[in-house]
Amino acid sequence: MSSSRDRPPLLWRLVHHAGGRVDAAYQVFDVVRSEVLAASVPPRHWPSFVRSAYDANQLMRSDAHNASLYAWEQHAIDGFFPAAPATVLVGGAGAGREVRGLLERGYRVSAFDPAGALVDHGRAELHSDALLAFAVGGYEELISDELELRRHAPYDAVVLGWGSFSHVGDPAIRAALPRALRALCPSGPVLISWIAQKPVGPKREALRRVLRASGLRHHDGATSYRPHQGFVHSPSEAALRALAASGGYEVAHFDASVPYSVWIPASD
Repeated sequence: MSSSRDRPPLLWRLVHHAGGRVDAAYQVFDVVRSEVLAASVPPRHWPSFVRSAYDANQLMRSDAHNASLYAWEQHAIDGFFPAAPATVLVGGAGAGREVRGLLERGYRVSAFDPAGALVDHGRAELHSDALLAFAVGGYEELISDELELRRHAPYDAVVLGWGSFSHVGDPAIRAALPRALRALCPSGPVLISWIAQKPVGPKREALRRVLRASGLRHHDGATSYRPHQGFVHSPSEAALRALAASGGYEVAHFDASVPYSVWIPASD
């Protein structure tokens, strides 16, 4: 049996309980914010949210984050990419984690990312004659040919940086992206990854029904908003395979656990 001397002081207990209430209130706020923004913000405005989130993300600029390729990326490159010194295009490159890993393997690399602060960091950290370009811009600018990356084409392979495909919110941009990649890299593979959706609980689903009933336009359950990432779209396997086929690709590998996929040009 514990004595009164074993009990924490009253002030500590009050802070502990108050903190729990604040945490619970924030979780409610976070859910409401995510669903309201996902329901009301048109996809054409997503890029500004994404740029703002990643420009402010200090973790993306840390040495620990940018140290090396992940194991699944190494597996995909070893299994499907041509040998170095092939030329690789990296989209959604952030501060250059994938770029660094590819350069260390002997590849020649062109890269781009919409977050200017991350690109500036990558340019300052990566010093290699094999880094052909590191441009500021997103997939929208790639499609509209505003990034001046064609001068290094044709590329031998493409990497859509970790999870970056999830930030392509506009269905028209998503539909055009495979064709744009095929034009820049006519015969090489594409490594694509996206951000998985979190399970939807009954409270979040109830909120979605309220938002739909209120007349707000609501995206399907594949879309969410996260403060540190902006808007996130998570495609189904069927949607991803259909998108690949629309650009003349076939899915050579699909892994739902990461999740990621490797596309290769479809055989005739």
